[in-house]
Amino acid sequence: MKELAMSRVGVRKGLVVATLTAGIVVGAAGMGIASADPAPAVQCTPQARLAAIADSGPKVASFLATHPDMVSELAKIRSLPKDQRKAEWQSYRASHQQELMDFKSAHSAIHDYRMACHPHHH
Repeated sequence: MKELAMSRVGVRKGLVVATLTAGIVVGAAGMGIASADPAPAVQCTPQARLAAIADSGPKVASFLATHPDMVSELAKIRSLPKDQRKAEWQSYRASHQQELMDFKSAHSAIHDYRMACHPHHH
C-alpha cells in the first residue's frame, strides 16, 4: 500500500512539473518571445504518433458529429462496387469543398505526422 501511495505522489509530481512546463511555454509564447530556432520538426516516435491521434481524434469526432451527411456519404461510397467509388467520391468532393477543407483541418495533426514520417506511403 505504501508503494501505491508513493507512486501516486510520483505521478502527481510529474503532472505538476508537466503543467508548470506547459504554462511556461505558453506564457513565453503569449509574451511574444521569439525563438531563433524554427518550429521543431515532427518527431517520428510512437509518442508523436499517439499525440497526433490524441489531437485529431476529438476534432474529427466533433466534425463528423456535426456533419452526418458526410458520414452517410462515406458509408454509401464504401458500400459501392470498387469500380464506382472513385467517381462517386469525386462528385462528392466537387460539391462539398468547404466541408472537406474543414475535415482536413480537423485531421491535420495525423496528416502532418504521416507526411513527415511516412512520405512514401502517399
